[in-house]
Amino acid sequence: MSLAWLEPFASVTDIYLGRRLAVVARAGQASTLVRYAPTLPLERVLDLLHQGAAAQLDERQALRVRLGAAFCPPVCFPVPRRITRWRELHAWARQSAADALDTDPAQLMVDSDRLHHGLAAALPRAVHDALQTWAVSHRLAIRSLCPLWSDATRCGQARRARELWVLEPDGLVRLPAASCEPADAPLPSLLEALPPASKFTALVFSPQRAARRCTKGPSFLAMHWEAAHAP
Repeated sequence: MSLAWLEPFASVTDIYLGRRLAVVARAGQASTLVRYAPTLPLERVLDLLHQGAAAQLDERQALRVRLGAAFCPPVCFPVPRRITRWRELHAWARQSAADALDTDPAQLMVDSDRLHHGLAAALPRAVHDALQTWAVSHRLAIRSLCPLWSDATRCGQARRARELWVLEPDGLVRLPAASCEPADAPLPSLLEALPPASKFTALVFSPQRAARRCTKGPSFLAMHWEAAHAP
């Protein structure tokens, strides 16, 4: 699942953008963590991001942006049998996402998960436009733009699980039911909310190395994140 793809680049900078913090990482370099208040406007967050990670966001750099669930939530919806074409499914997904988020369909960019029927990512156009404007103003190029939780749906072993749980700074996301518990509770409490290990696959993301290990299930996301930025 991806909401934007451009031409290939030789090097890519990865960005996780959530409501409370952002992480910027490039292969062979230490990750940069930028914290901010969850009530801060996105435009101001992006300014702080560029100031805090200027060394990794030089001009002409390609970006692979993963958004927290607060910016790009999952939406689960029933698909009528009469809908068989991809274009029809996309239109239905966008309307379903608009109904779920109580907004105008024209204000959303929606991308259906091709491997999970009835699951889609809903990105407000205002968020998309703010990111693109910021990237262009700093001569950066967004190569891909997708929610962090979609890393789970692209994992072969995770796709075979009955339930997927993605723990990220924005909260605890349950897939494919597409529910999200905000990250107001401390991390240990969210981990305790996970079901027994035999019934789910967990993907845990946190800037703190110790929190990347989930004792109740394998953390494919942690392995992916670390491997992508190994020196």
